[in-house]
Amino acid sequence: MATESSGTAPAAAFIGILGKLAGNIDSGCLLRRFDRQYGSGPLDFSAEGLLVLKSLRRWWQYRTGQTATPFDGEAPYYVFSLLFHVILVFALGLVVFHSPGRPIFVLEREPDAQKIEEIELTELAISDLPQEEIGDLGESMDEGLKNEAQTIAIQPLAPVMEQQLLDTFGSTFAPEMDTMLAAEDANPNIIATGTSGVGVSGASGAVDQITDEILRACDQGPVLAIWLFDQSASLQPQREEIKQRFDRVYRELDTILNFADEGQPLKTAPLLTQVYQYASGLKSMLEKPSRDIDAILSTFDQIQDDDAGIERTFAAISQVVADHKNYLRESTMSSKRKIMLLVVTDEVGDDRDLMDQTIEVCRKAAAPVYVIGVPAPFGSQQVRFKWVDPDPDYNQDPQWATLDQGPETLLPERIQLGFFGMPDDDLETMDSGFGPFSLSRLSVETGGIYFTVHPNRQSTGRRVSAWETSPYAAHINYFFDPIIMQRYRPDYINLERYQKGLKQNPCREALVRAAMQSSVGALVTPGLRFPKLDEAEFVNSLSQAQRAAALLEPQIDQLHAILAVGETSRERELVPRWRAGYDLAMGRVLAAKVRTESYNAMLAAAKTRLKFEDPKNNTWELEGAETIEVGSRLESMAERATMYLTRVVQEHPNTPWAKLAERELSSPLGWTWKESYTEPPRPPEMDNNNNNDIPNPNDDRAMMLERKPRRAPPRL
Repeated sequence: MATESSGTAPAAAFIGILGKLAGNIDSGCLLRRFDRQYGSGPLDFSAEGLLVLKSLRRWWQYRTGQTATPFDGEAPYYVFSLLFHVILVFALGLVVFHSPGRPIFVLEREPDAQKIEEIELTELAISDLPQEEIGDLGESMDEGLKNEAQTIAIQPLAPVMEQQLLDTFGSTFAPEMDTMLAAEDANPNIIATGTSGVGVSGASGAVDQITDEILRACDQGPVLAIWLFDQSASLQPQREEIKQRFDRVYRELDTILNFADEGQPLKTAPLLTQVYQYASGLKSMLEKPSRDIDAILSTFDQIQDDDAGIERTFAAISQVVADHKNYLRESTMSSKRKIMLLVVTDEVGDDRDLMDQTIEVCRKAAAPVYVIGVPAPFGSQQVRFKWVDPDPDYNQDPQWATLDQGPETLLPERIQLGFFGMPDDDLETMDSGFGPFSLSRLSVETGGIYFTVHPNRQSTGRRVSAWETSPYAAHINYFFDPIIMQRYRPDYINLERYQKGLKQNPCREALVRAAMQSSVGALVTPGLRFPKLDEAEFVNSLSQAQRAAALLEPQIDQLHAILAVGETSRERELVPRWRAGYDLAMGRVLAAKVRTESYNAMLAAAKTRLKFEDPKNNTWELEGAETIEVGSRLESMAERATMYLTRVVQEHPNTPWAKLAERELSSPLGWTWKESYTEPPRPPEMDNNNNNDIPNPNDDRAMMLERKPRRAPPRL
C-alpha cells in the first residue's frame, strides 16, 4: 500500500490545493472522487490499456534486446500523473493570465501614505494649487512609469474650483456641485481610460468616429450629448464643416435610434443634445436639451466669433456638467442618462490651472470628454498660424499669427538647441503625434478621445512648406504615422506623480532639467572665409570669429553637465519615449560641443601655424570634415555623439526624434583648412552721371495696381 499511496499522494495533494484556490469547489469531494477512481491500486487500466502496455514492452525489448523496459512497474502511473499535473497547471495558467479586452473592474489599491518629496526644478513656474492624486495612482514604477489605467475618484469639488468658476461665470455656477453625484451612484473601481493622438485630416472624420461612440453609449442606455464650441474666429471653417456633417450624421442617428419621434416623451428619448458656445464666458444655444434635428443644426449659424482671444475651456466644461447634474439622476429605461462632452477647439485653453479639478468633476459624473482639437507641436508651445481674411472685400494674402497649441507633455522634454548654420526661426515645427497635454489628459482620464485635426495630415513623411499650409491651420513641417506614435505616448499623470518618476530615474530628471534651461543657439553664421591680405587684419578677423564660439561654449557645457548626471542610468530606461528623448538630447549636445570647441581651436591654431602651400593663394577657408584635427578628447566625444544620434535613427524610425537626429548627422562634426585666392578690392570709381538713371517715381505709381485694404488678424 505504501507503493500505491506514493503514486497517488502528489496528485491528491494537488487536487486539494486546487479546491482551496477555487473557493467554491469542495476539495473533500474531489479527494473522495480521486480515492474511488484510484483506491484499488495505482491505476485500474482497462483491458485495452493493458494490451497497449504489453505491446509497448515487446516493442522496446525487440528494438533494444533488453528485458527491462521503461514500461515496467509503476512507471506508466508516474508518467500519467506527470501529464495530468502538467495539463492542470497549463489550464490554470490560461485562466489566470487570460485577459479578454479591456477590464471593467480592478481591485482598489490603497494610496501611498508617505509624503513624496518634490524635486527642485529650476526656472519653472508651478501652480500653487493643491495637487490631488487624480489619475495614475499605481505604485509600480519599476517599468519606468508606464501609462496605467485610471481609477475614478469620488471626492467633493474643491473649494478653490468653486471660487474660480464663480469668478469666471458669476452666480450661474451651482455651488452644490459637490453633492451632484452621491457616492453610491458612482463605482470607485471603474476604469476610465481614453485615447490621445487619433489623427484625422478633417473635423468631419472626427465627427464620424464620435458618432460611433454615441451609438455605442446609446446601446447601454439614454445619452445626453453636449457640444461646446470655441468661439475663436480661426475655428469658423471647422464649425461649418461640422455643421455639414451633422446634417447627415444626426439624420442617420434618427433612423437608427428613432430619437426624434415626437410621439415618445422627451424623458424616454435615447439621445438628447445640447449646444454651447464659449470664450471668456459660456452661453447655451438651446433653452434645454433637444431631440429636434433642425433646432440643433440651427445653433451653428448662431455661434458668434470672439476676438478677445481668451478661451476658458476647463471652466466651461465644469460649468456644463454642473448645469446638467439633474440628468445624472434621471431614471429612464432602467438606466441613468449618460453625459458625453464634445469639445471643438484649436487652442489649449487659458485656464489650464483648473485641469485637475475639471478631471475630478467629469470623472465623478462619469462623463467622458471628446475633443476635436489640433496637434501639439513637438516639444514646443507656440506655432505659426496661417490666417486669410474671410471677408473678400479685404486683402486675401496670407498673414501669420502665433497660437498656443502645445506642448504635448507636462514639463519640457526636448532641449531647445539651435542647429549649425540655421537661424533660430528655421527650427523644425513638427507634429508631436498628440494633442496639447492638458486637454489630452482630460480626454484620457475621463475615457474620451482627443482627435488631432490638421488638413495637411495626409502629407505624412514629407516636408510641408509654408505656402502648402492650408488657411486657418498651423504650419507644421512634418507629420508622423499616428499608429507608430502611440508607442511614444506621454505620461498623462499629475505633477506629483510625474516628479516621482523623475526622481526614480536620473536619466529622466537630467533630460527634463536640460530641457528647462534657456534656449541655446548654435554657430548659425560662423566665419568660414579669412583673407590674409594683411597679417594684423587676418589675426583680428580670427579673433572676432572666436568670440561667437566663446559665448556658446559655457551654455553648451552646462547642458552637457546636466545630461551627464543621467548617463549611467540610461540603460535602465525601458520606455521608448524617454530613451529617444535622452539619446537625442545627449547626441545633439555632444555634437554642438565638438563643433564649437573644434571651431575655436582651429581658429586659434590658424594664427600661428598656417602657411600657404601655393604662394599665389592668400585666403584660408574652413570646411566641414568627418575627422577631428585638434585632439583625441574631441575625437572621442564626436564618436559618442555619432553613437547616440545613430541609435535614435535606428531604434526610433519615422518619429520626430529620428528626424532631428538625421538633421544633426547631416552636418560634419570636424573642420579642416583649405587655401584659395581672393582678388584684392579695387578702389571705388567716381560717379559722374548726375543721377540721370534714377527712374521717375510718378511712372512707378502709375504702374501700381490698386490693392484691397489689409486687416491684421484678430486675437486668436
